[in-house]
Amino acid sequence: MIRSMCIPAQGPPRRDLPPEEWPAACAAGGMLWVDLDQPDGDEFAVLAEKFHFHPLAVEDCQHYSTLPKLDLFEDYFFLVVHAVAGASEAWTGKRRPREPGAGNLQMEAIPGLARFSTEVDIFAGRHFVVVSHLAPVPALDRLWQRAETEHPPAWLQQPLLLVHAILDALVDGYVPLLEEWRSAIDRLEEALLRKPGRAGDPSVLRHLADIRRQLRAFRRIVEPLADVVEALLKPEGPQVPPDLRPYYRDVLDHLHRAEARIEVAYERSSSLVELYTALASQRLSEATVRMNQVMQRLTAVATLFMPLTFITSLYGMNFRHMPELEWPWGYPLVLALMTGLAVGLYLYFRRHHWW
Repeated sequence: MIRSMCIPAQGPPRRDLPPEEWPAACAAGGMLWVDLDQPDGDEFAVLAEKFHFHPLAVEDCQHYSTLPKLDLFEDYFFLVVHAVAGASEAWTGKRRPREPGAGNLQMEAIPGLARFSTEVDIFAGRHFVVVSHLAPVPALDRLWQRAETEHPPAWLQQPLLLVHAILDALVDGYVPLLEEWRSAIDRLEEALLRKPGRAGDPSVLRHLADIRRQLRAFRRIVEPLADVVEALLKPEGPQVPPDLRPYYRDVLDHLHRAEARIEVAYERSSSLVELYTALASQRLSEATVRMNQVMQRLTAVATLFMPLTFITSLYGMNFRHMPELEWPWGYPLVLALMTGLAVGLYLYFRRHHWW
């Protein structure tokens, strides 16, 4: 789906211009914004035909790139960034995002933290901004709704202002995602501290591993994007005017904060893994101690019955000439001897805390 909006130098905004009118709109000195939502092959061909974008840049739009980047051309620049959505903001649209390598990176692991990241490609020239994304992006939809008011916002007057608005909207979407990870880590930490017995639950360790994997994937999006924004501000970059530089530095500041929060979350998840390991080791040690205590008691019982078993087996032999069998007090004496041995061994074991 292609949607477009032209802000002419004079007159009201024009929406949904046909592609054949795009070059004239740019030549007239206005500002053209084109959004390609889940484009197909024919719609990609329009980019090369109407804007004469470099074939490699158009090809990059058709395949998922794991890293943000900035490519400078003679009269425009090409920017690759990423949008994310958390559990509270599901992707919308007629198609679900494609599998990794075909348009998006799916990061779905633990309940309440299902999310996706999708690539957003931006072409920006002197009089146009063209955005392409292979999956619906709610942040761009909200930005488009703001632009469709009767009086368009000021950021539609210049391409670099629109690029900033897009970057700002996408980066603002990182905050809820980081909050979800923080809440998930808080819940796991509370569960481990309140119920140390869960340290033996493999699902807890699996959830921690999922969070750490997602944080690493998210860090691979945020850190290079900060380098890209810094490149936009360099003298050899697209020549961002001095009055617009504070806006881009604000986006850069938000990215640095996101990097710091990612590091904090990753360190906390590492601490939880260590806590899980310590509690699991403690549980194993306690189980080993209990097993040793049981074995010790069973050994004491077996030791107690060893002399009694010897005596009963000795006098249980069926030899004819056994003098003790003829003693009138033989049986009471044997019982007394067995009782004395049992009591003596029991008291010995109690003194040494073996019973």
